[in-house]
Amino acid sequence: MSRFAFHRYNAKEIYEINSGLTAASEICAAEKTILSLAHSSDGAFYIVDRGGSKTIWKHYISGVESSFYQHPLVIRCVRTRNVNNQERVYFIALRDGSSADLCYLDSSKTAISYYLIDSKNFLIPDPCSPGSEFHWGQPPTQFAFDSHDNLYLTLDNTTPSGIWKIPGAGPAGVTGTISRIYSTTTGSINGLCCDGSKLYFHGDDAMIYSFDPVTHEVKPFFDTVAIATSHSMWDSACKPETSSSALMSPLDWIRSWQWFWPWAAVKKWISMDKGQRSKGVEE
Repeated sequence: MSRFAFHRYNAKEIYEINSGLTAASEICAAEKTILSLAHSSDGAFYIVDRGGSKTIWKHYISGVESSFYQHPLVIRCVRTRNVNNQERVYFIALRDGSSADLCYLDSSKTAISYYLIDSKNFLIPDPCSPGSEFHWGQPPTQFAFDSHDNLYLTLDNTTPSGIWKIPGAGPAGVTGTISRIYSTTTGSINGLCCDGSKLYFHGDDAMIYSFDPVTHEVKPFFDTVAIATSHSMWDSACKPETSSSALMSPLDWIRSWQWFWPWAAVKKWISMDKGQRSKGVEE
């Protein structure tokens, strides 16, 4: 049995889904608008707030909240994982527009680089050119670990999008090769998390979906329409009850232009240099 928590887009409240998967209720509210959250083994939450934050906060259900760690770069998401019977905090920090660092904190809260994320390595099928692939030019900023040392990454709030798997995600670093295990052209993938075996994510609607990394089957898991209206975006979290590890996920920023620009115009914008982009997309 696992515990599932989530928050609505651009909100402070955290909700937990009941064991029967029939309802969700508010359990606490952070002091700041939440971008990303992760379970802590002591019952608290690690939180990254919106607005280009470089801080990971620790929030207790009682309402107490304090700074846990500050980083020199902008943090996009936070997770926790059990490593050698100790809780370890992981996070993704943006290096530039096309790469990011997946880091973890050691026992002295020093950030250790764990995996360099380069956008060029995360290719997805091109819906405008069957048989070819492209990359968005931005790095995946959501991730999850399963109980078999596999690392999963995804691009949130992009359509088309995908989920990538990298095996060999041990305590010191990642040794495996990237493979895409899922892609979609009908919606984005948001709030990726894992209960140890299955992955969970939000679509562009109010539904949480489950994804089996072995069979690649996607199924509806929980409808949050009673909490938030359709097309709201939020982050989600999953914590196995039988383990002290917390395998979580965050939802990164909404790229509003994506929903309104035609796909051909978006592709042209990606191919431009910064000077051309500042002038806008030509017809």
